[in-house]
Amino acid sequence: MKKKIFLCLLCGVMLLGITGCGNETKKVDSKNDNSEEKEEVVGNLNVASNIEFTSKFSEGLAGYNDASSKLDGYINKQGEVVIEAEYSQVSEFSEGLASVRNADSFLYGFINKKGNTVIDFQYDRPSFFSNGYATVSKDSKYGVIDKDGNIVIDFIYEDMGDYSDGLIPAKKDGKWGYINKSGKVIVDFQYDKANNFLSKRAFVSKNGKYGVIDIEGNMISDFQYDNAYEYSDGLAMVKKDGKYGVIDTKGETIIDFQYDGGASFHNNLAYVVKGEKYGIINSSGEIVVDFEYDRANIPYELPLQLKKDDTWYIFDKNGEIITSIDCEYINNYSDELALVIGKNQAESYYMDKSGKKVIAHAS
Repeated sequence: MKKKIFLCLLCGVMLLGITGCGNETKKVDSKNDNSEEKEEVVGNLNVASNIEFTSKFSEGLAGYNDASSKLDGYINKQGEVVIEAEYSQVSEFSEGLASVRNADSFLYGFINKKGNTVIDFQYDRPSFFSNGYATVSKDSKYGVIDKDGNIVIDFIYEDMGDYSDGLIPAKKDGKWGYINKSGKVIVDFQYDKANNFLSKRAFVSKNGKYGVIDIEGNMISDFQYDNAYEYSDGLAMVKKDGKYGVIDTKGETIIDFQYDGGASFHNNLAYVVKGEKYGIINSSGEIVVDFEYDRANIPYELPLQLKKDDTWYIFDKNGEIITSIDCEYINNYSDELALVIGKNQAESYYMDKSGKKVIAHAS
């Protein structure tokens, strides 16, 4: 089972593209000066041994695998089982719902955080809910549903992306275009590939080159890039003539093409590669963490995580080391916690942003 956990995490990292003991309390703000401050206690260092940690937290829950039944369920931040292991696969929660796969039919449906089935098991492939909608496939065709399971867009497309900035990338007759949530074609089907819109910009490709369009389909930057990461923080990492640089929403180069690798910006930070070494830059192109690391995670949520030799280092946003951990792998921080896989997959646990082990099995 430990091997399964590591492989799942490694596959997640590849898809993104290069992409410790104690309890933590999270304070809840209140506008009433006379009200008592509430605290959410996080932590359990005595989790049952049959619970194998398999995924990152989202909306307070994380998937786990039951070592006995080999099925998946969910735990909370106290390490307690809140949704029993009865599914062959589970995903992260988004907008209060998560896609799960039925252990008998192997079809996907959606459950809420109480474990109640909200949308029946009927889909071949699901996505996360975004702005109230999710793309799903049925009988190898894609469509869109809302959070009540109503079909919003019929299952007529060969593939689809996610609903964002009011548009959905969709593939029909071998070409990609964009439709709105009513199914109206906004940008004609003409591209070989089409990414989700973010910052009201999307990368599209023709003949192996990427360009940028706006939500009306106007070209912002012509087809000149060999690779491109979606916009985030108003910036995009792109590859041209063998090197990576950064452009803004106008298509203008703001960080020169000088890197051998890179990924999308988050929290105004991005990892980049020189030679075979990873470092971190900010949105002005200033070096935050020097190029001396063998691997880095995309900083969807701070703090930063980079690996050198057999050690992972945790940095704050200014490039100062918070802590270091000798382990096989650390998953991206999500919902304030990160999943740690020990050397030789000997153990797994969740740590907080100070590097303290907060959810783990008994020693």
